[in-house]
Amino acid sequence: MNPLMNIAVLLAGKPKIVHSIAGRLRVNISGVRQFPDYAKKYADTFTAILERRAGITSVSLCLITGNLLVVYDAKKTDEKSIMNWIAAAWKIFAAAIASPSAAEEEEAATVDAIRKKLEKLK
Repeated sequence: MNPLMNIAVLLAGKPKIVHSIAGRLRVNISGVRQFPDYAKKYADTFTAILERRAGITSVSLCLITGNLLVVYDAKKTDEKSIMNWIAAAWKIFAAAIASPSAAEEEEAATVDAIRKKLEKLK
């Protein structure tokens, strides 16, 4: 892995809150627009795992704008917890983007490895 590339990807794609009210959070992940092939490849895994977290009602990611809409039960989770998870998830994706796999078999293994890492996030 190229450490400079990893830092560049981390900074370029850093998640930022666009709008927030209790129970609804819109986050822009600019890395989604900057790395559309990776975003498309990992979007379903990312949103499915986020949606399974306690208190999350629904999740949708727009690959065109890079905006992520999270609807949640404010009694079960909060903005800070969700943003911490998204930021930690972005670090995992940034590492994958910074060191892409060439072979198709390796690519499938990478998607599976990322899914496992995301499921372990607290």
